[in-house]
Amino acid sequence: MIKKILLGIMIVIIFQLSSTSSLKVIHPKTWSNQTIYDDKANISDVFHLDSRFYGGYFPHKNGIFYADLDFFAHKISHITAYAILSILILSNIKSRKHAFKRAWLGVVLIAFLDECNQYLVVGRTGLFLDVIVDSASAFIALLTVYTLWQLAMRNRQAIPNTNGIKTVVKA
Repeated sequence: MIKKILLGIMIVIIFQLSSTSSLKVIHPKTWSNQTIYDDKANISDVFHLDSRFYGGYFPHKNGIFYADLDFFAHKISHITAYAILSILILSNIKSRKHAFKRAWLGVVLIAFLDECNQYLVVGRTGLFLDVIVDSASAFIALLTVYTLWQLAMRNRQAIPNTNGIKTVVKA
């Protein structure tokens, strides 16, 4: 039950922050800004490749890459939040069959919906490239968990049974 609650809290936090107008990660006072939706933004734009949803990712001034501390803090928060989200989703999947794939697809869906929401909020830039960053961080987190799990299973099988009780290990 606690895993479900933690997953729900994480999703609420992600969507609350993505709905925060003019959020600046390095300025906590902006974390509670009121949500203001852009009257000119249209959710159907995310399905048009020429929309700003697929536009420039890196900030620039006069054609030169320029990023302030908030840009990097924002990207690090994306990477961290979606890595944690992927592990929380994985921990809530009961069946091991395709659990890692299902967890990753869940993150991709949430990341896409999160960026669509940001696309509609004033002072935010919902971008498809953020969906890719979020999905990649989830993939790396899940791959790390999978690798550690495989190593633990190998080590568990390699330990000789000295207590006389037969143990069966299912991978």
